[in-house]
Amino acid sequence: MLPEHTLAEFRSALGEDRVFNDATTLAVYAHDETPRSTTPEAVLFPASHEHVVALAKIAFKHRIALTPRGAGSGNVG
Repeated sequence: MLPEHTLAEFRSALGEDRVFNDATTLAVYAHDETPRSTTPEAVLFPASHEHVVALAKIAFKHRIALTPRGAGSGNVG
């Protein structure tokens, strides 16, 4: 679980409505159409290039791995 101060940094950079760490959202994004699942520590929805840069800097600072996600079908790639 990410520390609250780290989540606060993400919320400050992206906005409150773009950072989620509630159990329901984490469960939805824990899997795609493949049988494997991994529960994320948070789900972020950047809306711009600037958001992506900001969240990457925060993740790097705190040594947090980022996993980009597309449609979640798991059928391509």
